[in-house]
Amino acid sequence: ALAIKLGINKRILFLGKVSNIEKIKILKESMFLLYPSIYEAFPLTTLESLACYTPFIGYDIPALKEQVLLTRGGILAKRGNVNDLADKIILLSEDDRLRKKLAFNGRDRVKKMFTWEKVVQRIEQVLYHFYGYN
Repeated sequence: ALAIKLGINKRILFLGKVSNIEKIKILKESMFLLYPSIYEAFPLTTLESLACYTPFIGYDIPALKEQVLLTRGGILAKRGNVNDLADKIILLSEDDRLRKKLAFNGRDRVKKMFTWEKVVQRIEQVLYHFYGYN
């Protein structure tokens, strides 16, 4: 109803649950992923987005701050500040060069750091360090 009231309903899709294949297709076709959560442990959605060459915008919360530092594939707005979030949306919508830079940085680093093989290696390292497992 709000999208209709604002006259933007033809530019926004409310899809609900989609299959993994459809999700990947949507991410690849998107300019960016908007992830406005104010609390997350470590979201995979943002990494999936980067794997599809799609940068993300989110709030400056610890998990997303860590992902931006690791991937260089997203930008952050001040936590809970809707105006700053809107500014970041406008910035990334209008700056094709920045969007491409974030997309390629993010994709490259996700590919190097967040494959399942890399995750398993890090888990094994932690287990070995703390428990002596090899």
